[in-house]
Amino acid sequence: MASEYTILKLVLFISLIAFSLGCGARQLTVLDQQGQPVADLVVSYPATPAYQPTDSLAVMDQINKQFSPQVLIIQAGQQVIFPNSDDIRHHVYSFSPTKPFELKLYAGSDAPPVQFDTPGIVVLGCNIHDGMIGYIYVNDGRGTALSNSQGELNIPAEITTLSLWHPRQQLSVVERTSITLAPGQQQIILPFSLVPPAEPSSKGTKFGRKLRPQGQP
Repeated sequence: MASEYTILKLVLFISLIAFSLGCGARQLTVLDQQGQPVADLVVSYPATPAYQPTDSLAVMDQINKQFSPQVLIIQAGQQVIFPNSDDIRHHVYSFSPTKPFELKLYAGSDAPPVQFDTPGIVVLGCNIHDGMIGYIYVNDGRGTALSNSQGELNIPAEITTLSLWHPRQQLSVVERTSITLAPGQQQIILPFSLVPPAEPSSKGTKFGRKLRPQGQP
C-alpha cells in the first residue's frame, strides 16, 4: 500500500511539472539570413480569450529627432499620445490607410491623443525631419511579442504557429509571414530579407510615396 501511495505521489509530481512547463514561456532568438540578431520583429499568435481594448494611453515619444520606440504595439481601439521630448517642434503625420492623421507643429505635450480603431500597420513620419520614421502595430486581439536588441522574445510555451512582421522587411509594409515552430525550436531564421536602415536625407521626403500602391506616383 505504501509503495502504491509513493508511486501516486510521483505521478502527481511529474504531472505538476509537465503542467507548469506547458504553462510557461518559450524564449526565441530571431536571426536574419546572415545570422545576426534582429530587433523590432513583431510576432503574433492566437490568444484565448482575445485581448480586449484597454483604456490606458500608449506613448510614442520623440527623442533626438527619432520616434521612441520605433515600433509600438497597441490594441485596436487604444489611444496613443505623442509627446515631443525634443527642444524643437515636430509635425507628426501618417498616410497609412489604417489611420491617416496629422498633428501639426507642436512642442512638449500639446498634441491631443489619437485613437486607432482599425487593426493594421501605421507608418509615421515628421513633415520637418525626413529621417523620422516610426511604426504603430495595431493589434486585432491576438497575442504579440517584440524582439529586443539581442533578437530575444518570449511566447507561451504551447504556441506553435506565429505570424511575423518587421518594419524593414523586403515585402509590402502590411504583409505578414506565417511560420510553424518545431518542438523545442529556440531560433527563428527570418524567411524574408531586410532592407538596410534608411539614411536621413537632406532632400524632400519620399515618405508619402512609400505608402501608395505600386505603380502610382
